[in-house]
Amino acid sequence: MKKLLSLTNLTALFVSACLFVSVFAIPSMLSAQEPEYFSPALLQNAYQYYAEQRFEEAHNEIQNLFNRIPPAGYNYENDNPDEDELISAEELRLFDISVCISAAYDSFFNMTPEALWITRAVEETAKLQDEATTEEIMALLDTANAVSMICSMYQNEDYGDVLDAILETEKEAAPTDHEFFMFEIKALISCGEKLLNRDLINQAHSLYKFAVDEMKLEDYKMARLKKILGY
Repeated sequence: MKKLLSLTNLTALFVSACLFVSVFAIPSMLSAQEPEYFSPALLQNAYQYYAEQRFEEAHNEIQNLFNRIPPAGYNYENDNPDEDELISAEELRLFDISVCISAAYDSFFNMTPEALWITRAVEETAKLQDEATTEEIMALLDTANAVSMICSMYQNEDYGDVLDAILETEKEAAPTDHEFFMFEIKALISCGEKLLNRDLINQAHSLYKFAVDEMKLEDYKMARLKKILGY
């Protein structure tokens, strides 16, 4: 069960959001109900909540920015901001989607199915302007739906079906879907423990080392995997 994963622009965006990078392009067409762009200062709470895995609060903070009347954006006439430092509504929505996906996989990491966060991500994805980005995210969400079903199998103690489903999902998952890769490691550990199968645990060790040495993944879930595997 080998993978070779590399960062894509979408994954880089998610990582950037977590690292508080706030330099984004401003799209030319946005909904009339929304501000065209946002001050990075308005997003500091959302970024902090996201970094602390307080996903509900991060999501609510972002939604409040979209829903505030008058809109919570900058006013060119009064503020004269530097455009390179602003966050567009499209990029803010992408950040919200990353929050939703991260929240879903937080549940999946505990082998618990999750539907609400996927639904929220689908709703926000439908509002995106860029078709290519929309298609890429929908592929990630298809994988997330499959993972949620895998977690349901695990809850039903169908561990053999879980392993089969992981292999099938792996074939369809984007090679840059790091969330799925980390879930796969955790699922191997969980099934290995339930089935008393040392080979599955060893496989999880191999994938973890690949994630660290080759993929250079840094994530709170990686820290949890490190502890679980005894490193």
